[in-house]
Amino acid sequence: MSPKMNKLRTVITTEL
Repeated sequence: MSPKMNKLRTVITTEL
């Protein structure tokens, strides 16, 4: 997983 993807994942998780 790329760092950018991981960042997006974190943002999505926070949103949920």
